[in-house]
Amino acid sequence: MTAAAAEKDHVVVVYNTQLDGSEEIAGYYAKKRGLSDDQLIGISCTPNESISRRDFAEFIQKPLIDKLEESGWWKIRRDGGDWRVTQSRLKYLVLCHGIPLKIEEQPPEQMDHPPPAGTRTELTVNRAAVDTELALLPSPKAPITGALPNPFYGKNNIDDLSDWNLKAVLVTRLDGPNPAACKRLVDGAITGEEHGIWGRAVVDMRGLKDGAYLQGDQWLAKLVDLLKSSGWDPYVDRAEPTIDDPAPFQSTALYGGWYSDSICGPMADRNFQFVPGAVAYHIHSFSAESVRTFDQKWVGPLVARGAAATMGCVNEPYLQFTPTPDLFFKHLLYGKNFAEAAYLSQPVLSWQITMAGDPLYRPFRQRFDQALAQLEKENSSDLPWAYLRKSGQMASAGMIDPAIQLLEARFRENPHVLYAERLARLYAEKKDFSASIRLWKQCIEKSAGQPPLKAHSLLSLARTEWDAGMAADSIAHYRQYVDQFADHPSRKTVAVEAGDRAVQKGMRADADHFNRIAAPPPPDPAK
Repeated sequence: MTAAAAEKDHVVVVYNTQLDGSEEIAGYYAKKRGLSDDQLIGISCTPNESISRRDFAEFIQKPLIDKLEESGWWKIRRDGGDWRVTQSRLKYLVLCHGIPLKIEEQPPEQMDHPPPAGTRTELTVNRAAVDTELALLPSPKAPITGALPNPFYGKNNIDDLSDWNLKAVLVTRLDGPNPAACKRLVDGAITGEEHGIWGRAVVDMRGLKDGAYLQGDQWLAKLVDLLKSSGWDPYVDRAEPTIDDPAPFQSTALYGGWYSDSICGPMADRNFQFVPGAVAYHIHSFSAESVRTFDQKWVGPLVARGAAATMGCVNEPYLQFTPTPDLFFKHLLYGKNFAEAAYLSQPVLSWQITMAGDPLYRPFRQRFDQALAQLEKENSSDLPWAYLRKSGQMASAGMIDPAIQLLEARFRENPHVLYAERLARLYAEKKDFSASIRLWKQCIEKSAGQPPLKAHSLLSLARTEWDAGMAADSIAHYRQYVDQFADHPSRKTVAVEAGDRAVQKGMRADADHFNRIAAPPPPDPAK
C-alpha cells in the first residue's frame, strides 16, 4: 500500500447540512480521493463564516466528538465529567465550504472560567480560527484563551511525536468564494500530484533592514535560498511596494510574499490564473478575514485564481505566531503533504490560522529525476521548466558552466524564450555580458506580441548593459522602455531608476526626460 493510499484511510470530511453545496463538495472530494461513506460527517450549524464560542461548542465541537466516537473513529475513556481519546484512526479533518471559518470573541462574563481581572491582553483573546481550534479536538482540557504552543512546530516529521493523533488532528478546509472554486482545490491537488507543478517561483519581499517586522523579510530571504538550492530560479522583489510587473507572474507555480491588505498587482486581474497545483502564501494579518471573496483579502482570491493550497489569518495573529514561509515550502519541497507542511511550520494552535486545500496534497511526491523522466517520456510542454530546474540544481552546486551547456543544448533543439532568459542571467553571473546582452535581445524578438514579456526583457537588457559599463546603450534602452510602455505599472519606478543613472553619467537631457515621467508636473489650473 502506498503512503497516499494509507493516508486516505485516516481522513474524515465534515460538511454543513444547512448550506446547499456543502455536502456536494464533500462527496466530490470523497470520490476523487476514494473515500468511503463512513468518512463523511454532516453537522448542522450556522452557514455564516463567524460563529459564537458557545455555538461552536454546541453545534460543531460536541457533535463531532459524538459522531467520531459513534462511528468508531475514536475510542474514548470517560471518568466522571472527564474524557480522553485512547484509540484513534483519525489524522486529517477536512472542513467543507459552509463550516464556519472563525470563532468570535467570548466576553469574560459569559465564560465558565474567566481570566483574572486585569490579565486580558491581545495575546489572551479567545477568538480563533475554527481550523486550529479543532486541531485540538482530542484534547478536551486545552484552554481556549490565547495561543497554545504547537507540538509539531520545528519538527522534521509529524510522526516524530508518538501517538500524536490521540491529542491532535490536522485540519484544513475546502473553502473559497463559491463551490466551484472549492472543487478546483481538489482538482488542482490531483493534477499537481499526477503531473507535478511546473512554472515560476515568485518571492515578494519588502526590503526591510530593521524594525519589528524584519523577521518577515528574513523568512522570505531564507525561502529564496531554499528555492535556489532546490533548482528554482525565483523572481525576487526586494522593494517595499508589492510587485506590479506582470511578467514575473507568467505561469506562476509557487508564490510567497507580503504585505498588502488585499490581492493586488497582476494577481488582482480576475483573468489571472496560477498553473494547476500551484501553492501560494501571502502574509497579512487579515488575509483570511473572509474566504468567500473574489477580490478582497487573499485566501479567497488566491483560491479563485487557481491556487491549490494556501493559508491565511482570520484575525490579527502577530507576526511571531504566523506560519513561517521558509519552513512551509521546505516541507512541501521535501515531499510532505499540505497538512503536514502547514502544521510543521506554524508556531501555535488554537489561534488565527486557516488552511485552504486538500490535506493529502503532496505536490512534490515524485523525486525530481523521476518527474523529469516522466515529462521526457510524454514529450511534455513543461519540459523547459524541468530543464530550467535541473540547470538550477547545477548552478546552486557551483556548476555554472555545465548548467549553461545543458541549456545551450536544449536551446538549440527548442529555441524557447525560457531558455534564453535563464541563459542571459547565468552569463551575467559569469560577467560574460556580451553573451547575456545577445540573449536578452533574442528574448525581445521572441516576445513579440507579448507586451509584458517584451517589457521585462527590454528592462533586463538595459540593466545588463549598465552593469557592463555600456551607459549610453543602457540609457537608450531605458528610454525605449518608458516611451514604448507608457501604460506599464512599473513605468514611474523604472523612470526614477533610469533618471538617477542618467544623472550619474551627466546625461542631463535624458535625466530630465525620465524625471518628467517619474514626477509629471501638476495640471495647469488655468486649463
